[in-house]
Amino acid sequence: MIASIYDDCVRHGNPDRVPIYASTSKMTLPGAGVAFIGASGTNKTWWLRHASVWSVGPDKVNQLRQARFLKSPGNIRALMEQHRQVLRPRFELVDAIFSSVLGCQQHVSWSRPEGEYFVSLHVLPGTASRIVQLAAVAGVRFARPGSCYPYGRDDYDAQLRLAPSWPEKETLRLALTVIAICIAKATAEKFL
Repeated sequence: MIASIYDDCVRHGNPDRVPIYASTSKMTLPGAGVAFIGASGTNKTWWLRHASVWSVGPDKVNQLRQARFLKSPGNIRALMEQHRQVLRPRFELVDAIFSSVLGCQQHVSWSRPEGEYFVSLHVLPGTASRIVQLAAVAGVRFARPGSCYPYGRDDYDAQLRLAPSWPEKETLRLALTVIAICIAKATAEKFL
């Protein structure tokens, strides 16, 4: 279980330090989920005062749709179990291919998600842009380097984000192999 950052802030006398955001978007239909914010009373008051200027109100029909679909914790658990059945083999495939092709390269690492939808891939500094370029030539496109950093700026050009939840499994297998080969090629170029 992940510790609650909000509870830690309250315990240390800083209840206004952190707002917490959540959404049903990845659970139900991307872009059509319901978003949530949890925060201290002071932060909620601030948020509501500013949110009233941004929008006349939420999409109540969609909120009803979400509430009916996710009406009990059992429904949510069953839905998330279905997601796990689809996603786990994809993340295992990422790990298997990268371990096979890149396992001996000490400057390459990747996350092994346990609930997220993305894999964070860390490569030799100065090679991420080249990897994306090489992969594009081979027909594989993915998020631009540093997309996880503020303003998309990775000063080391060493981080890539992969979304193995998107392509079909055989397409994913080919794409991951291409990416791994591009990593090996960009690394070799850098050392040479």
